[in-house]
Amino acid sequence: MLFIHGWQRKKTRILDDTVDHDLIDGRGEYRAQIYGSDYVEGSPLFVNPSRVDFHLEEDSPALDSDPSMDAPSDGFDGNPRPQGAGYDSGAFEFMGTGADNEGGH
Repeated sequence: MLFIHGWQRKKTRILDDTVDHDLIDGRGEYRAQIYGSDYVEGSPLFVNPSRVDFHLEEDSPALDSDPSMDAPSDGFDGNPRPQGAGYDSGAFEFMGTGADNEGGH
């Protein structure tokens, strides 16, 4: 997941890289900004980023937004992926809204 918020790349050329299936938070007005293909726009809606909790809220645009190609079979917490209609973007697969983060969507 590429998280962009006012991000700018200066005097850098990217050659032979593929940029796709990213979540972009905030469109910059920089000529060099790269969006790639199949991107989603909006806040990722992390549970509590100030406390370093980057799990996704239930209405995050990152849910079910990643392709299965080369995706790991489990998330950073060890939970199996996917849990919904597709793989979630980011390190954590959404498991539900319970306090123990279990359940599917």
